[in-house]
Amino acid sequence: MEEQFLGRKRLGQDVRRIRTWIPQLITQLQDSTLPFTSTSWDGDAKGAGDSGTIDLSATFSAPANVRAVLVRAAVVDSATGETVRIGPDNVDYNALVCRPTVANIYAENSGLVPCDANGDIHVEISGDVDGVVISIWGYFL
Repeated sequence: MEEQFLGRKRLGQDVRRIRTWIPQLITQLQDSTLPFTSTSWDGDAKGAGDSGTIDLSATFSAPANVRAVLVRAAVVDSATGETVRIGPDNVDYNALVCRPTVANIYAENSGLVPCDANGDIHVEISGDVDGVVISIWGYFL
């Protein structure tokens, strides 16, 4: 009987602790009325040489040091099989994947992409594609 009481007391303490941690771990999605866009990522042809880190504050005018972004990506190509992948760095770049499966038709995908410690994302392009559009629809601070 005493052990059950101690277990409940400990559980209650843990629940209170977790309730104080959750607001620190989860922040609200900051959405914008219009997406953050960039002339660098508005449908231009891209290739593997364009892979790299995107400074979101410089390229998209997003706030500095965001933790994650809500991204919409669209890719079009005259062939199929090339892939555009977006993630926090050049190792974990599979948070959002876009691959056209039909020639000359946009493949679109949206999702949350974690940022690196500087609030930037990495784009990896497997080969030449006819057009890549990236827009930021929201962010987490």
